[in-house]
Amino acid sequence: MNGKRSLFEGGQRVSFIMQWPNMINSGQITNNAINQIDLIATLAEMTGAILNDCDAYDSHSFYRAVCDLAGVTPAQVRGNQPMVTEVPEKESGDGLGERIRCGSQKMLYAEDQWWMFDLVDDPSETTNIMDENLAEFASLKGTLYEVIDNSFSDTTAVYP
Repeated sequence: MNGKRSLFEGGQRVSFIMQWPNMINSGQITNNAINQIDLIATLAEMTGAILNDCDAYDSHSFYRAVCDLAGVTPAQVRGNQPMVTEVPEKESGDGLGERIRCGSQKMLYAEDQWWMFDLVDDPSETTNIMDENLAEFASLKGTLYEVIDNSFSDTTAVYP
């Protein structure tokens, strides 16, 4: 709602274009979410670099998903880990804020209130569905604070 640094989709969702002849299929489009921090793990995997446990611990490689190696999907690469963003008040047009995105559901705290959206049904975030989905809201909120406190969510993790 308030520009590029907003926690709403208008401030977070931007196109990401990749080209790699003979590796990435031409014209391939995905609506899966990635985060800038995911570039660290992706570039490390592409180049064979080894990251230590403390290096970009919240980065998830999407290399296999983009190159469709063995049919891996972005959801499998992220291991169902939600995407969480925290924004200090001074950096956001919405004031202090937090957001979590799990699949098509997104919940955020901005402009001094809680919001919840289904991004498939409402990609423009025009209808706050929190009151109609209190159980899902409570679950997302719990996962949000689990990730903020632990940098990881055991609740949503998928282990091999």
